[in-house]
Amino acid sequence: EKIIGQEALRRLLEGNERYCRGEVQLQPAREQIAALSEAQMPFAVVMGCADSRVPPNLVFGCSLGELFVVRTAGNVLSQLDLGSIEYAVSALNVPLVMVLGHSGCGAVASAVQGGAVSDALGALLAEIKPAVEWARSCSSDHGEIIALAEDRNIRRGVRKLRGNPVLRAHPEVLVIGAKYDIATGRVTVLPEKS
Repeated sequence: EKIIGQEALRRLLEGNERYCRGEVQLQPAREQIAALSEAQMPFAVVMGCADSRVPPNLVFGCSLGELFVVRTAGNVLSQLDLGSIEYAVSALNVPLVMVLGHSGCGAVASAVQGGAVSDALGALLAEIKPAVEWARSCSSDHGEIIALAEDRNIRRGVRKLRGNPVLRAHPEVLVIGAKYDIATGRVTVLPEKS
């Protein structure tokens, strides 16, 4: 049920509150490591950006075995990422999938900037371009375009996940978007819009 997903979200946000207060210490006990060698039971998937400043376990005050983390620059969802998330939902029964973007995202800024890039990076940035084009239709301010594109890119990821056949077969799974503020460390759930 979504109630279980809401409970998982509450746990994440409470962990983020502890992180913002400087109360997070992640030192798994040897017994915990040994217990996890048998099986994993994460309570949430975090599809996040690969940015080194946004480590999901730390940001949410979660220890080993609690989060199933998938990361790519710009929190762009490839087929491989989708496969990992499908596995977490169907095999591990994870009740919550969060697309976690962040302020100051270099991948989004690169997509806004444009210019020559490698084929691989170009393919990644092409996935962000629709969010950039939408943001440009809303503002002419460079900083605002980046912030709007970051939010839109998160929402595009949420829509892609909600349209995924495996996730649609699990309507009890809560799929949401959230944004990490790199200046404060706070995670905010994005409102359901655009």
